[in-house]
Amino acid sequence: MPSLTRTTVEKMTRELGAIADLQTAEVILANKNNTLGFDATTQEGDHVNSIHVTTKTDCYVVAIDELPGGTAQDYSSHITDSIDNLANVHTYFNGGEKQRTKQKIIDNISNTMTDRCAANHAAIKLVEQTWDKSLNELNCHLHPLDSIATKTRSALKRCEERGVAKDLWGKDCFAANIVLSMNKMRYKDAKGDPRGFVIFLESENLPRGILPRYRGNRLHIFFHICGILIEHFEKFQKFLQKGTTCGGLRTSLLKDYNSEVAHVEMHVVGLLGKLLTGPWMKKFYRSHEDQNDHVEGIPMVKKVVERLNMEREPLDFLEWTKDFFDDTLDASDATLQALRQEPKNPELFKVMMKACISAVVDVLERQYRKYFDISIDDKLKEETKSARNHNIDAEEVMGMFSAAKQKAPNATLCYLSCKMRGQKN
Repeated sequence: MPSLTRTTVEKMTRELGAIADLQTAEVILANKNNTLGFDATTQEGDHVNSIHVTTKTDCYVVAIDELPGGTAQDYSSHITDSIDNLANVHTYFNGGEKQRTKQKIIDNISNTMTDRCAANHAAIKLVEQTWDKSLNELNCHLHPLDSIATKTRSALKRCEERGVAKDLWGKDCFAANIVLSMNKMRYKDAKGDPRGFVIFLESENLPRGILPRYRGNRLHIFFHICGILIEHFEKFQKFLQKGTTCGGLRTSLLKDYNSEVAHVEMHVVGLLGKLLTGPWMKKFYRSHEDQNDHVEGIPMVKKVVERLNMEREPLDFLEWTKDFFDDTLDASDATLQALRQEPKNPELFKVMMKACISAVVDVLERQYRKYFDISIDDKLKEETKSARNHNIDAEEVMGMFSAAKQKAPNATLCYLSCKMRGQKN
């Protein structure tokens, strides 16, 4: 039997895309108060935007297309054109008036879900003008962790004495440089020693994935790794004391790792991971089956800010039995037990912890200012039941696009879009 030609495969996949469009239109028409989310990424010069719709139970991808730019006009046009396409497809298969079908789809969309970005906010305002409708503009509860990590690193950097000697390359604080360099040692073939690292982990009866890949300050990852480095400080110190030089990386990493300032920074960050960012992930990074309603997270964050603002001795955090969400900590957690030990420099610990807490409060008060001012009533709760606590659905689609593009670099974007929508929906 002869193999299928490329044209035939693309036509078959395009049919999947049409079926996915019809399915998405029918879902929106069958459910009220849907949430529309979108996110964009730039890869190899292509700026790609994905749009999805969530109901109380499911997520459906509406469109994945390349845009000419990343402006509010680009995003709003993509959203309105995609909804027009859904109305076209539904009318083609089921008959009826396109304009009436389009209006029903728009009427059943009550919320938007995006990251906190000026272009996204402006795009939503343009969509509201085009549709002559007011939408509940919701934001991801998880993405503030990115800003918290950034501001924490900046606060630690400011607390370091001027002229303090660092051997590792980089202008970040000690803790961030160490986490990045340790990632190179674990995963980079050319710069690090992945095989030697795995042999070391096995010899110490540590899991291979004890240090997850570090790709910048994504969510809780920076805080988690610092906690692990404190828990197994002596073991990682032993690993850095012998082995291949890795172009001087091992020697520089060992010197900074042994620094008192670095140890205090990792101690502060790791403890914040147990008291704030880790519990934050548990509260908001959940599937739709067991998540809280989106608006229920607003008073939770408000109480966290109130607890952060309370005057207290930083060293008291070492003995806390509850986190900033007022949930009981797991006393048997080995990482938490290690983080409860006395800091190498208590005075420096106080200064750095106060600076980090202040930075966290600044981030939360700025990013949740709009949320804190709204009145949460029964109508709003009902309208936002379809909204997730996070925008990870869009991140998942972007990840699928990256993997598909890497697997088939010569495939057209139309083919990849139809294939992904067929898989996701």
